[in-house]
Amino acid sequence: MNPQTRLASRSDRLTAFSWARVALLALLGSLLVLLVSAGLRSLLWVLVAIAAVALAAGGLWWTLAHPGPLRAAGALVAAAAPVTALALFATHGMLVPACLALGLWLLALTAARIATAPADRAGGRG
Repeated sequence: MNPQTRLASRSDRLTAFSWARVALLALLGSLLVLLVSAGLRSLLWVLVAIAAVALAAGGLWWTLAHPGPLRAAGALVAAAAPVTALALFATHGMLVPACLALGLWLLALTAARIATAPADRAGGRG
């Protein structure tokens, strides 16, 4: 391994670690947004958000795994779960923190994907 390849590999690892840190911080930030904005009710709102994500994931799986009417039911559950959760957040004055938490989740997922992406052969992140 020549010195340039070794340096490129080291910078790739540092970049991956940086993106992994961004992902973790964004994930923690999304939880803190709900915890700080809801006060004592925050655990209930975190559970509502987790249930919505679980129902949406289950609905997506059902949509992909089953044919016919079960596929339609899975698509309905996958679409209705997040919409229902956002409606609950909105009716209780928690829409802005919920949207902020959702944005931080998306940032965390994107950063995690970048951090775990394999390096291309030219030495950069791919």
